[in-house]
Amino acid sequence: MSHEKDEMATRPLVWGTAVSLLILVLAWAVPTAMEGWLEANVASLREEPIEMPAGRSLPAGPRLQVNPDRDIERLRAAEKAHLASYAWVDPTAGVVRIPIDRAMQMVAAGHVPAADDGPAAGQVPAADDGPAAGQVPATGKDSQKGDTP
Repeated sequence: MSHEKDEMATRPLVWGTAVSLLILVLAWAVPTAMEGWLEANVASLREEPIEMPAGRSLPAGPRLQVNPDRDIERLRAAEKAHLASYAWVDPTAGVVRIPIDRAMQMVAAGHVPAADDGPAAGQVPAADDGPAAGQVPATGKDSQKGDTP
């Protein structure tokens, strides 16, 4: 019968430790060296935009946004200006666009009929349908239609 050796083999332990340390050193050194090289050569890696020859136009299709943050800021500014300005929507029908704050004030003060009380969208109210936009409706009994208590 044989018995187990009292000593451990040291050669595999030394080789395993050495290989592990070599892998760790390379895992640190290679990315560090590449970062240094890229920082030193980043100017030479940038490509200048290619000029289009005369008479040729850009291809049709979707284009990438160069600066999406600036684009969304411009869009929001344009929308905000649109919502806060007066303008004619349909001059022949007398339809105008007014700022949201002013419209809410007019509705709260009762100057504009509620959606159910007024004409359907796109229709111009008849002369006897109520006060014109910007006028205060009359509140006396004699100014109301029909008999009201």
